Amino acid sequence: MNSNYNIDYNDCDSDKSTMPISYESEQDLFEEVEFQDEMVQLTNLIKEKEFDIVITAIECNVSIEFLDILLSRLKYNINKFTIFKNGEIKSPLYAAISKKHFKIADFIISKGGDVNYVQNNFNIAKLLMENNLFTTKVFMYLLNRD
Repeated sequence: MNSNYNIDYNDCDSDKSTMPISYESEQDLFEEVEFQDEMVQLTNLIKEKEFDIVITAIECNVSIEFLDILLSRLKYNINKFTIFKNGEIKSPLYAAISKKHFKIADFIISKGGDVNYVQNNFNIAKLLMENNLFTTKVFMYLLNRD
């Protein structure tokens, strides 16, 4: 089955718009991406803490199916906080909640994401408050997940 998958970069902090990708299956999509020259550059960005593919995917509101494949392929620690070179601190669950992608947040929780997870004195609620993202809607979401 030949499919088109569109990533909408309008939800992200990016200059790009929608990028169509043709592939036979999700497996083919990942195999194709892994062997392109851009992966070398992407790997360098990840090592330098300028980019986290999971957090970026979440912020771009990708489908839960896509995120599930990504997480399983990367064997990603769903609760870890990443400190980026620009000083931002994010975790996958923080990224989903801060963007109000609550279905993705529910999925992350179903995969072991913990709203109370603490790493080096960082936790989701504290970061949301520090970044002025702790709204009533976010508070109610966290309260119902605790």
